[in-house]
Amino acid sequence: MIITTMVFAVLTMFIYGSIKELRQTIQTKLFISYGASLVLPLFIVMVIIYEIFYPFLRPKDVVILDHITLYFGIASIIWSNVICYEMKRNARLMNHRHDLRAIWIRFFWYSLFVWCLSLALLLLNSFTVNRDPIYTDAFMVIFLSLNLIVFFLLTFQILKSNVQAAKLQCGNYNIIKNFRIVLRLAAMMGLSQITYYVAFAIGDNIDSVSGTKLIYIMGGVYMADAILVFLLFVLKRNVLNILKARYGCCCLIHNNNSVSGPTSSPSI
Repeated sequence: MIITTMVFAVLTMFIYGSIKELRQTIQTKLFISYGASLVLPLFIVMVIIYEIFYPFLRPKDVVILDHITLYFGIASIIWSNVICYEMKRNARLMNHRHDLRAIWIRFFWYSLFVWCLSLALLLLNSFTVNRDPIYTDAFMVIFLSLNLIVFFLLTFQILKSNVQAAKLQCGNYNIIKNFRIVLRLAAMMGLSQITYYVAFAIGDNIDSVSGTKLIYIMGGVYMADAILVFLLFVLKRNVLNILKARYGCCCLIHNNNSVSGPTSSPSI
């Protein structure tokens, strides 16, 4: 399951990172960083699962790996929220253009914010757990609840903006298009939450049978969500058109109409 998850996740990140038309946008840079925070812990999880059946690590090593996994789990959720913030910001500045230098500067500050905040939250969690393990559950509930609130707020704003745009253009409200947008958000933010759950499951139940079963269950859900992210973010018409124009992959998409060079960025 983990290998399948890694294949789809790495393939998604490779496609977005290898094509110039995609990686130049701030949205893609954030998406690749978010994907990296999902993929890297999978290598650690594979080592830990191997440790369950064939012990070779010291207890201290397992604790270190657990903290690294949790760090990336926290970072993945923060990255998903940063992507949501950038979407909201772009909605307000629809006609505003940034040069490449401004994009890199903005990406640098986003990266500094995410990685430093993730480290601070990891240290806070470690400090509170050492005092009372009950704080672990409280930390998880609060953190994931905030992520859920961001998802609902952004979903509401996207739907509201699209309804208003349809009225101004005297057009029809596209329910299917908006459903796909919400589904992409749900898949992206859900995948980061699963990473976070897996990190806690490893830390709390690594030596128990129930903990091992929980890891496998989450691994199955993780794999399904990774496949869903690939389907929703890679098999998009604008992304497929770019792949077709760049590599001549005629088998990727069948379009009888003539397609001009795609100019839209791979936004959600």
